[in-house]
Amino acid sequence: MKITRGLAPCQVLQRDAHGRAAAEFGGTASAEGEVWVRVRHGAEDLEGHGWRKAGLAHDGAWEAKVASLPAGGPYRLEAEIRHEGHKLAGLHVPDLLVGDLWVLAGQSNMEGVGVLRDVEAPHPLVRNFEMSGVWKRAEEPLHWLPESPDPVHWWGMSEAQRNEFIPTYRKDRDRGAGLGLPFAKHLAEATGVPIGLLPVAHGGTNMDQWDPAKRDMAGNSLYGSMLRHVKAAGGRVAGILWYQGESEGFEQEPSPFLDRSLAFVNAVRHDFDAPELPFLYVQIGRVVMPEVPARRWTEIRELQRLALDKLAHSAMVTAVDLPLDDAIHMSTPAHKVLGMRLAKQALRLMGRDKKMKPGPAFKRADTEGEKRDRVRIWFEGFNGDLLPERLVRGFSVRDAAGADLGLLFDAMPDPREPGSVLLMLRAAVPEGSSLFYGFGTDPVCTLTDSEGFAASAFGPVRL
Repeated sequence: MKITRGLAPCQVLQRDAHGRAAAEFGGTASAEGEVWVRVRHGAEDLEGHGWRKAGLAHDGAWEAKVASLPAGGPYRLEAEIRHEGHKLAGLHVPDLLVGDLWVLAGQSNMEGVGVLRDVEAPHPLVRNFEMSGVWKRAEEPLHWLPESPDPVHWWGMSEAQRNEFIPTYRKDRDRGAGLGLPFAKHLAEATGVPIGLLPVAHGGTNMDQWDPAKRDMAGNSLYGSMLRHVKAAGGRVAGILWYQGESEGFEQEPSPFLDRSLAFVNAVRHDFDAPELPFLYVQIGRVVMPEVPARRWTEIRELQRLALDKLAHSAMVTAVDLPLDDAIHMSTPAHKVLGMRLAKQALRLMGRDKKMKPGPAFKRADTEGEKRDRVRIWFEGFNGDLLPERLVRGFSVRDAAGADLGLLFDAMPDPREPGSVLLMLRAAVPEGSSLFYGFGTDPVCTLTDSEGFAASAFGPVRL
């Protein structure tokens, strides 16, 4: 009696709205008869899951079902084939958990390129459905692209080249830390609910490569590969984590990034049969490459910000204030911060933390003073106070061509008008100028709230 589908050691089963999971599983068997199943938790039967008839074995195959497994674990499932009360064959599947599955999708900053030093430690309630299709304890790195059965992840190698490359890659890799494990640990520690991660990101990819219209290409497309991986993990997930946009930031001739992004979210929710599926994404961070057009990079951040108004059940956190490990990839410490920020937003969207707000977001800007030499910027969605108390960095007033007018000499949250930041200018705001926060490829941005959420970049805003 062997199990070949439906359950595997170390697996996390997705719970339903009532906090429970069901599983259909089966395999091959030489014996025929009734399949009996029980679920153990530690040294005892899980309540309501002692031995019971759960399926049949015949013609060399067997199948069974279990239902109403409560969130938690680890559990041990035991199965037997019986005939007239006598055990003919048996097996067990250890270390099963019931909790939430989260997809990790996008490009390299979701795949993780952080230096593998002082990485997030594993957690007993966090598992990874590796790209090879095997459930394991989650540890850095989470993504192993060439081990996927889908050729889209093989970097153009043939199957023979890929098979020869994998052992060396496993041995020599020194980068790969990402935000997935810090996210999952924070969530598991806050809720006590196990987390399973489904890594499907691929560095350097653009929205055209993630096009849902390519789903029928199966493992030769990123979207098709994602669908297959989710189906292999059980077909249901708790949400999507998404980090993409850098590729479009390099474009000299812009593509329709916002439309493609919205279409992607709508397609995922349709194909996962989950119209309210939480979608959490990252506003792109810094890049230190002179060939990147500053206006386009700035535009991508603004389009990501504007997408929030068009996406229900979504949240965005920014990476604009965080350090890098090279010219474009977030550092390992930065990924830990991003994972924490995303986990807090997940708790908010799931209704687990009703006091949490989404973080500082631009609301409006007004010029003040007879000389129009002050600008008051109003924020919403912040937790506690806006920080730091003085010399907030990241704001600029620019002309129509995007050139900094050099007007700003100080910026500070105004305690007399909570929720506002006052910009002090050396001269009046010229007609036709615009306000930005986080303009360009490598801004210095310091505005946060008391929960550690950074203000998202924005602009242009006409003054």
